[in-house]
Amino acid sequence: MSVKPRIFISSVSRELASTRQIVANTLLFLNYEPVWQDIIGVEQGEIRSILRRQIDSCVGLIQLTGQRYGLEPPEPDPEFGRVSYTQYEALYAVGRGMKVWHFLLDEDFPQDQPNDEPEELHNLQRAYRKKIEQSERLWHAMPNPSELEKTLLKFRNDLELLRVAAERERRNAIRWRVAIVAAVLLLAGGLWWLKGRAGRTEEKVATVEKKVEAEKIETRKQTEKVVAKIDDLAKLFEEASKHDGIISNPQSPADHYHNARFAEVKSDFAMARKSYNAFLASGVEFIDPYLAYTDMLKAQDGLEGAREVLVALRKNNNTLSMEASAALLLPKTQRLTALQALAEKSPDFAPAAYLISREFSAEKLGDQTIADKNDEKKWLDAFRTLNDAGKFQTYVLDKKEGKKWLDDVDARAARLAAMPAAVLKNPVTLTAMQSNDGWMLTFGFADYKIKKIEWRNEGDANFKETGVSTIMNSQTGLLMPNMSVSVGKLIPGDHAMEVRYVDMSDKLNGPFKVSFNTGNAELAMGKQVLGSLTNSWISLRDYDGKLLCYFTALLSYRSSLKSIRYSVDSDALDQTFPFNPPKPGQSPYEIDPKDTIYLTLPTATKSVSVQLEFADGTLSEVKKFSDRMNH
Repeated sequence: MSVKPRIFISSVSRELASTRQIVANTLLFLNYEPVWQDIIGVEQGEIRSILRRQIDSCVGLIQLTGQRYGLEPPEPDPEFGRVSYTQYEALYAVGRGMKVWHFLLDEDFPQDQPNDEPEELHNLQRAYRKKIEQSERLWHAMPNPSELEKTLLKFRNDLELLRVAAERERRNAIRWRVAIVAAVLLLAGGLWWLKGRAGRTEEKVATVEKKVEAEKIETRKQTEKVVAKIDDLAKLFEEASKHDGIISNPQSPADHYHNARFAEVKSDFAMARKSYNAFLASGVEFIDPYLAYTDMLKAQDGLEGAREVLVALRKNNNTLSMEASAALLLPKTQRLTALQALAEKSPDFAPAAYLISREFSAEKLGDQTIADKNDEKKWLDAFRTLNDAGKFQTYVLDKKEGKKWLDDVDARAARLAAMPAAVLKNPVTLTAMQSNDGWMLTFGFADYKIKKIEWRNEGDANFKETGVSTIMNSQTGLLMPNMSVSVGKLIPGDHAMEVRYVDMSDKLNGPFKVSFNTGNAELAMGKQVLGSLTNSWISLRDYDGKLLCYFTALLSYRSSLKSIRYSVDSDALDQTFPFNPPKPGQSPYEIDPKDTIYLTLPTATKSVSVQLEFADGTLSEVKKFSDRMNH
């Protein structure tokens, strides 16, 4: 377990356990350790006392305030009166001056279980919410889990200030141990950490390296003896974890990892380094201790210092876990290249697939492109396949840590599943509209930050850019590309185009094929327009002592119609209005002056009923017209 500032998550479990897990995953991504009541409930003692101890160990508290009141102490609290345990958590944290983030969840915010509490508790919770709203403390209204996750990611700076303060306190607390740490590390194989800081001569370095090598050989001998008796180190670690303190005579890698984690919690980083180095010297292949050690090194030595240590350690450790840990310390592009090379070299090493999937995740990137989502899904699918084949748990020493990985995989896979697979496969859509001047094609994109669009007719050699509009995209800081292109008049039938685009990460996506049929497009547009103009299909006009019934609006869209049925003063629809389809080369909305556009009806006519039969045989609703226009 790495040294991470702790943040307490306060919520009613029956209502918001899944939402709390989203918050916990986000905090883990930001390199904080989430804590909540459910995972500390095994301690002995009065619940409020336990909560105070756990909150005191944290640097901040996040409260998710929903509609449920939750469990409460048997008696009113001496300081706060009648409050639930969840309310008490935030009130106590505020009282001791801790940083507290209040999130007031909307009434329709998703709940894990229906709220079946009595009205009395409803009223108590409403009063608590109102108290937060009227207080001077900052609070945030949350409509849904997605918005909550985005808001948390915006708090990086606030959280980082807490991290700096916590780190300062830890460093002050262990300042007096510096001399002892140096001596212990020298015996424990901490050569590389001290090498850049103590200015040792090459002769002294060689001496310490010999001691480290001797210690490594001895540790491996001990490991072979233990593994010969107990083949499952994960079970051995589970047993070691039951010790409430340092194991004085560690006999296995599991013992060393337990000691490292325990020492880390107690801020005894010298002991933690010694134990981690002893674990690594065994050469066993478990990913979680390597990553935990790497996290601790980054917190203590900084990124560059951690890189130096792992470069030195890799001289005597060529495990896949060490290679993966070292890759994670590289800059983004190099990191991804190294992890992908590892996955290609060792396709059964499931942790590599998981770590690569994280590189494309929303937690890592903030904003994802469609390409990112496709890559994340690809590697998540690869990881799940390996996990189903038993290729993941074999690389995890602490099964609780393994479950965190699996929970994260399930959560991210579910989020990706919300987007249809067809959209991930082809994120481009095409809408074709015809005018008297020809066809206008409008492209749509699932990616919402597009920098450039190019297209070509299928079979053409070169792509053409759509150009840019005069509208600035506030998300990219660039002029938005034109989404539409005019292609003039087209011969009836099927037409296909290829489209590619540059996303916000400057990655070229595609080409993707989109197509349309002129007849289908005309029909779709006719249905859409005529469906929105149902009150204007025909017009009745008194003119020069006659009643004229005009069908002009319908004739403009006759290319999408098979027949126009009507009846006078009845619902029989027993007559059809004659019309001719547009002639070849004629604009679809152009009406020939020779065509009939109206009927002369008896002046005593009260109403005309109309129904449209579209080109695909479908029928419209029946509309009755009785209003007249006088001229």
